[in-house]
Amino acid sequence: MGKEGIWGDKLKNKHKSKLIVILGSRWYGEPFSHLGKISTSIADIVDKRENIQLVVFTGGEDIHPSFYNGRDCGVSQTNIKRDSYEERVFKRCLKDGIKMAGICRGSQFLNVMAGGFMYQHITGHAMLGVHGIIYPALDRRVLVTSTHHQLIGLAESGIPIAYTDGMISQRYVGPQGDIVSSPAMELEAAVFPEINALGAQFHPEWMRDSMPGKMLYRMMVEDFINFSMENFITKYGYKERKENGKEIRATESN
Repeated sequence: MGKEGIWGDKLKNKHKSKLIVILGSRWYGEPFSHLGKISTSIADIVDKRENIQLVVFTGGEDIHPSFYNGRDCGVSQTNIKRDSYEERVFKRCLKDGIKMAGICRGSQFLNVMAGGFMYQHITGHAMLGVHGIIYPALDRRVLVTSTHHQLIGLAESGIPIAYTDGMISQRYVGPQGDIVSSPAMELEAAVFPEINALGAQFHPEWMRDSMPGKMLYRMMVEDFINFSMENFITKYGYKERKENGKEIRATESN
């Protein structure tokens, strides 16, 4: 067997021993399949801690406003039992130093766990289609899915990674249920260093493998697992700055 074959077998064996735990349908694990074995068993977080590469919080219902000191004004479709269950899983991962990633609702959940809030309703994003997003640190624009009706108000400790190319929404319902002014950007991806987590608003599992947006996501999550947090932020994050006189970071909390 040639060197290339030996190396390939070693790489497969290395990944075979690693686990990506998905909190939800196995389908959400598709973008992570190159990083290890996909598991949907919550017990693995306890029983196989040393093999876990990542725990992935997936899409679904909105986070209940009480989790970010908001007011339930009837525009959120919530599941507080799921929120409470995933909060327990989150705390276990945080305690054990397990890296976490979020997709759509999962990204919103991790932002709230980091101290952020949610715009309870926005327009123009629940299109069952694609739109452009910008990764300023990489100087890249790619197309991604867009199926959500809420928007992240970034936690103070969060660091933006990507945002919508242009402001799509025409209206923003804040955490207390009132109409508020637009943020400086519509956030699409962020890293949360204090809780060891990465979030993306779009659905990479729905995207074709040939789409640059999906390829970039797969590369980013692999770097998130393998890089130190400092090196990951250096490559993907961008510092707080102003656009059109507004601070990039959302600070509205009530």
